[in-house]
Order: sequence, then structure tokens, then C-alpha cells
Amino acid sequence: MYKTDNVTRTKTFFCLFCALLGFPVFAQTPEEVLNVARCVNDYFMQQCPDPTKATFVKRERPSSLWTRGVYYEGLMSLQTIDPQQRYLDYVDQWANFHQWTPRNGILTLNADDQCCAQTYLERYLTVGNEKMIQYVRKNLQHQMSGGLGLD
Repeated sequence: MYKTDNVTRTKTFFCLFCALLGFPVFAQTPEEVLNVARCVNDYFMQQCPDPTKATFVKRERPSSLWTRGVYYEGLMSLQTIDPQQRYLDYVDQWANFHQWTPRNGILTLNADDQCCAQTYLERYLTVGNEKMIQYVRKNLQHQMSGGLGLD
């Protein structure tokens, strides 16, 4: 975790608080909304500088769990309106670490395990690298064939 001064911490908390409560008074123009999105994302990236590191909420879980999958899907959306190479680098580091594979492998039928695949597919659409979706495709083929999963 990075050390921050009290002013930065207060500003970050305020941005997160406003974003979570959806105060339109504080972000009315597109630029203001974008600035809040940047602030919230910068906070996350500072708190989790290593996207491959497991998360711990009551127990350790891999960083490809569904909550992180949702974050990375949001980051890909942010990338479309605020293109920054550091966003793509962060996504790629995370996805490469997990070998572009659904959490718990290609035999899973659990939607939580498949959430990370949304980001893999989004990234594939920007690059066209088949490696990014080969395991997603196998997982979905397995699911569509009615195969028994690990769940």
C-alpha cells in the first residue's frame, strides 16, 4: 500500500464518496465526470499496484475473481473515453498472469469464474490476438455442449 498524505487521502475519500453516492451536483460536465472516474481509478491502482496479487476478503482469492473482473471491465470502458497506455498495461499484466483463462479453468460453469472473460473479450476486440480468447472460447464451448463443470 502506498503512503499518502492527509490531503490526498481526504481528496480521494471525497471523490470515492461522491462517486458511490452519485452526487450529480459535484460532477455535471463530461470533463468533471471523467475527472471523478480518473480519481477513483487512480486510487484503485495506487492501492493495488500489483494486479496479479491475490485479494483477501475473509480468505485469500485469486485476482481473477468476479469483483476484479468487474473492475477491469470498467477500466476497459474508461480506456475508450480516456485512452492511456497505463490502463492497457495494467489489464495486460493481470490477464497475462491468469493466462487469459477463466478463474478455476475452462471446465467451470460458474458465472463468477467467467466474469474476467468479459475483459479478455474486450481486450481481444482492441488487439485481435486469438491467445486472448482461446480459453474463453473453450470454456464457452464446454458450457454450450452441456458438459459437467467443476461447480
